[in-house]
Amino acid sequence: DILRAMAADKKLSAFLCTGFWRQIKSSASAVPANALYLQQAATDNCALLAQPRSEGPEITGAVYIHPSAQIHPTARIGPNVSIHARVVIGPGVRINDSIVLDNVHVKDNAAVLHAIIGWDGRIGRWGRIEGSKITSADDIDEVTHSGIKLNSICILGKDVQVKDEVFIRNSIVLPHKELASNKHNEVIM
Repeated sequence: DILRAMAADKKLSAFLCTGFWRQIKSSASAVPANALYLQQAATDNCALLAQPRSEGPEITGAVYIHPSAQIHPTARIGPNVSIHARVVIGPGVRINDSIVLDNVHVKDNAAVLHAIIGWDGRIGRWGRIEGSKITSADDIDEVTHSGIKLNSICILGKDVQVKDEVFIRNSIVLPHKELASNKHNEVIM
């Protein structure tokens, strides 16, 4: 209805994109889209991508790290990771196929795999935030009839605090939550 009215009023237009473009239909589709954009940036030799350095951290594949982020030299980052402003990554942390938004702190030896960590999040020591690797567009948002979430990335909303040694797998966590126990295949409101 809206598009038809806009076309009648001559307020509808299109932009022809000749370069790389990827639609993001849901929050879960942001991680594979991020990977494709980072890989395109690597192909284009974009200067914004992080380069491996002898003093660390270990960078694998296409990775973006904001200049204000603090990454411990023993961390392993990549492939396909975007780390935003004021992020602090502790020793021994492993992050791949993920988006880490502003002001997140990831403590020692934690792992963030196939996930989005929202603004102001905290991941405790030895914590594990893990989604499933997305292999096709059909895998992005699979929910069973009983409401259990399967085969998807893990998404932590703004200001989610994950205590030490807690494992969050294939779950969506709404903002302002504190998680002190393991959660698997859940939507936490």
